[in-house]
Amino acid sequence: MEDENKRCRDEYQERHRQPNGVPRISSANTKSIPVETQPRTGLDRRMSRIMRIICGVLSSVWLLGCTSERFHYLENAAVIENCRVGDERPAAVSRLLAGHYIGPGHGLILIARKFDPGSLLAVDDETYEKLTIGIDRHEVGVPMNVPQPGIRLFYSAGSAAFIRRAAGAFSTGASGTIVIVNKSDRQLTARLDLVILVRKPSDSPEAVPREVKIKEERTFKSLDIEKLTPWLGTCQPSFDKEVYR
Repeated sequence: MEDENKRCRDEYQERHRQPNGVPRISSANTKSIPVETQPRTGLDRRMSRIMRIICGVLSSVWLLGCTSERFHYLENAAVIENCRVGDERPAAVSRLLAGHYIGPGHGLILIARKFDPGSLLAVDDETYEKLTIGIDRHEVGVPMNVPQPGIRLFYSAGSAAFIRRAAGAFSTGASGTIVIVNKSDRQLTARLDLVILVRKPSDSPEAVPREVKIKEERTFKSLDIEKLTPWLGTCQPSFDKEVYR
């Protein structure tokens, strides 16, 4: 009987043996076995991280435009509060953009202009921000308190695409300090520590203004008055140009 069982086992193994001598495994009686991958090396992990960073940077470039920032100062100049060119400018728009026009004078003007084109995948999401400060007299290194006679400050920000609807906010007051840290022939550095109160043209007189805080040290480059543009400080009949760089 044992000889018979041995003979049956030998015949079974012979029928299920592969050419290389390894017994065949019946697929009906087995489960799939996952393929074991090689462990990742330190170089592989670093390359993967670099690729993720590159993809993130490229995505931000593709989805966002380039923000423009301009910081200038003008000498022998003065702030002009209202633009009186043309008669198609609504009163709310005039109030929103007031104080960002520059003409000949005897003082120092600091201007900051920021334009954000928004996302390349969106429409009409461009925004602008303008800060104009007129200073009658100043000394390098001496702090100037705001408010005070001889200093005029104007701030505006909002939607560039909807400027005709006066979509934005304008300054109603400010407090803080301004220091001209140093000054050369073609540039100066100013330290601004300001709290600006702003409101919308559509706000009621009882509405509480919100605060915009500016605390930074910036380098302003010299600009000749004849090189001003509507974006930087000239008055134009088409006020759309004043909020697009």
